[in-house]
Amino acid sequence: MDEPVKPARGIPKGPPQELLDEFWEPANKPGWVYQWSRGWRLVLILFLLVGGYTAWRGNKDYKRFKGWRARGLAAEALVKASTDPAAAQALLDQAAILAPGNEQVMRAMADFCEPRHDITALYALRQITLSGEATLADWERICKISLEWGYPQLAPSRMLNLWAAAPVDKLTKGQLLVASRWQASRGQASEAETRLLQHLGAGVPAPKDAEMEVALCAIAVGNLSDPVTRDYRASEVINRLERVTQSAETSLAMRTESARLLARMLLNNDNPAWRTDDRMDRLKSAFAQLAADTEPPARLLHELAGASIDLTLQARPRDTLIQSVVGKATGADAAGRLVIARWLNDQGCYNESIALCASTPAAASSQEWFTVHLDALFARKDFAAAALLLNAPGQVLPAITQQLFLYRIEDALGEEAAVLKGRLSKILESSSLATAQEVLRTAENLERTNDWEPALILYRKVADDERIGLMARLGVVRCLSASGGSAGELIPALQSVLQIWPDLEDARSDLIYLRLLEETADEEDLKMAEELTKQSPRHLAYRIPAVLALLKEQHPAEALAMLERSQIPWEQVANKGWLAVYGAVLGANQRMDEARLVREQLRDETLRPGERKLLLRYVPN
Repeated sequence: MDEPVKPARGIPKGPPQELLDEFWEPANKPGWVYQWSRGWRLVLILFLLVGGYTAWRGNKDYKRFKGWRARGLAAEALVKASTDPAAAQALLDQAAILAPGNEQVMRAMADFCEPRHDITALYALRQITLSGEATLADWERICKISLEWGYPQLAPSRMLNLWAAAPVDKLTKGQLLVASRWQASRGQASEAETRLLQHLGAGVPAPKDAEMEVALCAIAVGNLSDPVTRDYRASEVINRLERVTQSAETSLAMRTESARLLARMLLNNDNPAWRTDDRMDRLKSAFAQLAADTEPPARLLHELAGASIDLTLQARPRDTLIQSVVGKATGADAAGRLVIARWLNDQGCYNESIALCASTPAAASSQEWFTVHLDALFARKDFAAAALLLNAPGQVLPAITQQLFLYRIEDALGEEAAVLKGRLSKILESSSLATAQEVLRTAENLERTNDWEPALILYRKVADDERIGLMARLGVVRCLSASGGSAGELIPALQSVLQIWPDLEDARSDLIYLRLLEETADEEDLKMAEELTKQSPRHLAYRIPAVLALLKEQHPAEALAMLERSQIPWEQVANKGWLAVYGAVLGANQRMDEARLVREQLRDETLRPGERKLLLRYVPN
């Protein structure tokens, strides 16, 4: 009998054929959850869920996360501000990138920048006002900084005008103070004084009102133009300041500010009637008391103020007084010696200042000392020594500042134009290695000496800088205006300013004025000109465009009434183009004798083509 064939080793024995012929199903069929959680179905589900969440909440939650992270960085920056300012600045920059409109981040930025007088503080506070989350304290703060730092054009004018029109008893002290300073800057000093006096009331003000008293006096000092009442009003101001300065209950800060204002008023005025012996003695005693109440860093400033009074009164021989001040430097630290060196320069004691610079080890590595030393050498006209100091191998000034000083030396020595041009080229070349702040300071220095062309180049170089771009663009406008730039140059320059700060009313007013002269103004310009002069009726820079708008609309009588609603000292107005507008308005009202006098007065003045054309249209030869 044949044996069965065994399967080959390694080959599995298959199932019976009958089972292969039947349809096979698992004992327990998988559920739908199991089926949908495998393969492409799961990917589709997850994609739909993520897409739906992103459309519903994703963007909001991402912004919330960024805001949370930015606030954390800002808080960390403020902790490091005093010990590591550079690291703090970097953290704040990161926070601003993550959440540029976050009010907490912007407040932190302002808190960091304000003590350093960094204009970024104003940018940050403005972002808060634009966010809709600003508190009254934020509004007061941006107004206060703008006015105190000398940037009244950057203050939020709409809010200030509201406060200036509101009843005094409805405002906080801070709102009244900034609104009054704002009115004074807009040619409404008398109205500002009246409002402050209304708040102070009759009698002797309480010590808590010392700040209002000093603000009133500061405004009044700038409003002593009437020769009839000048001495009487000055005496009233002096009495108020003395009362604040001598009050033991008044804060140290306010006594200091009051004494300094009083010293400026008495020492820098040529009227000897104000500078009586009794007043000067009381002022000296006030500074002595401030020195006794103040810690060492500020104490020296009060002591030097007393020495300035002694010099004015000639209480002791000048040489004796100067040597007594120089003697203070013996026990002073480097910061104190620097204060003394600056005071010596202010008093014209250049030899003593130079000797102090030479005997102070810290002077060799400090830009501040280096500048004081150069100032003394320049004042003494020792240009050879100044050039030697600037070209020394260890000089500490940035290259752009070094080249600027060398340019000043060559200019003072009367070098040829080619030499000066070559030095200006070196200034421009060194700007590529300078910081934006150094470029801006150099441009401002050149602008002050009427070097318009290089100043314009430097301003434009940093016009897009995120921190100082606005200041640079305003510098471009100033240089073009002062150098007789055409309307075709000035109009885009003003537009570039408004790109950064759209509510900058001074730039808006200047732009409207040029468009009116060029006869390209539209209805919006005319309405804005009217609105600006309604807000600040005595501000001549706003009145002139409104007057031009009235002339354009054929209302010469109204234009003249607007100009003559308050007295304008035309002989003191620097912008002769505005006088041309006045002459045109006189001619349009058939006051031809007066108009011809204005035309003759402006015959040899440099006017814009549009101003000259306007004047000749209404006052023909």
